[in-house]
Amino acid sequence: MKKALSFILITVLMMTVVSPVLAANNPAEKFTRGVVNVISGPLEIAKQLDTEIKASDTKAKKATLGVAAGLFKGLAYTIGRMGSGVWDMVTFPFKVPENYEPVMKPDFVLDK
Repeated sequence: MKKALSFILITVLMMTVVSPVLAANNPAEKFTRGVVNVISGPLEIAKQLDTEIKASDTKAKKATLGVAAGLFKGLAYTIGRMGSGVWDMVTFPFKVPENYEPVMKPDFVLDK
């Protein structure tokens, strides 16, 4: 449990420090963005849970719906984020999409 918590903490710290620098304009930055998105993809679940719970009312039924919606939305975004990361890692030598732009916006999980 401590290893998993340490891994998550290091990943979040790494993303807050490097994400502004990694607006990909070259192949190396595109590859790095892909690696970070594959590693940090599961953080989408927590992010979407938080978003949906805050959007729901305080009533128990609506909060439960917010948790369920956040979980499913988070899982879908996790698959999308990790798929986008794999795409970036595979296609990093090419300007696809235009000028090494990311497939998924924002570039990283914790970007707004």
